[in-house]
Amino acid sequence: MKTAKHRMLRLLCIVAAGAAGAWVPAPSPAQAFPAKPIRVIVPFPPGGADVTARIVLPKVQEDLGQPVTIENRAGANGIIGTDFMIKQPADGYTLLWTASNPIVTAPVTTPKETPYDPVRDMTHISKLLAGVTTVAVPSSLPVDSMKELIEYAKRNPGKLSFASVGVGSSQHMDGEILKLRAGIDMIHVPYKGFGQVLPDLVAGRVQLAFIAYLSAVTQVNAGKLKILALATPYARMPGTPTVDRIVPGWERVPNWSASVHGPAGLPRPVVNRIHASLTKVLLGSELKKKFEDDGYIITVNTPEAFVAEVKESLAKTAAALRTTGIKVQ
Repeated sequence: MKTAKHRMLRLLCIVAAGAAGAWVPAPSPAQAFPAKPIRVIVPFPPGGADVTARIVLPKVQEDLGQPVTIENRAGANGIIGTDFMIKQPADGYTLLWTASNPIVTAPVTTPKETPYDPVRDMTHISKLLAGVTTVAVPSSLPVDSMKELIEYAKRNPGKLSFASVGVGSSQHMDGEILKLRAGIDMIHVPYKGFGQVLPDLVAGRVQLAFIAYLSAVTQVNAGKLKILALATPYARMPGTPTVDRIVPGWERVPNWSASVHGPAGLPRPVVNRIHASLTKVLLGSELKKKFEDDGYIITVNTPEAFVAEVKESLAKTAAALRTTGIKVQ
């Protein structure tokens, strides 16, 4: 009896020891992520928002230790690719790299064509880059400052035109607010894309546009454009005034060049891992200087701050739409 009891105890000890040796704690989402390649959707054609992505993401790939691929899914000014990303599993393996339009402009200006709620249906990981925007005019226009432009426009009502990439776009609203606050009359000329705006601006077929610093300065150096003002301060152009200094009450519609998002419900450890990698790459490497030299402002923020900014930007865009009276479809 005693021997049988000893055998039973010995057997139980062996089973328990085997079970303990076989048990391995499951890795947390933060430890496990990423365990496979990551796909990043850019909802615009090649040569646009993906330019900055193709600079940053190879270094993120090095940091994460997994392939990071870029997939352009263009259409409807960013809406199609954004909607595609939203419908993917919330596991961090499909992300969105985008400019601000499908996040804070399209949901307000084209709500019928925007099938998602940018607050409810997305996880906002971080804002990354804001491009420095200039007020540029052709060299042939006989003005050399923002003040002279306003005076010229008042002497020639309705003879100046300004370009945008479409009705209800941020450039359109910026121009309409300028008209309203400065008390001038200009004709809005909508284009299908920025690639059409620059040649017409240089040729003088349109007389004003809000365009990126890098695009403007190249033409300025060639003697084809003049920069009259900046939408926001830029340390490398300390002598150039911002529009709001010349035109009281002018405020730019919320706009940025690059941000990263995931589907709704992305686990916080995964969000933290992606955010940490982006922060490390943008703030702790030679890329920071490169982007600043090229006319970008690094705008990395926390997920909480970004959610609040998205909500505030949607409200500001809606207010600008009401103020300007722009009619959108």
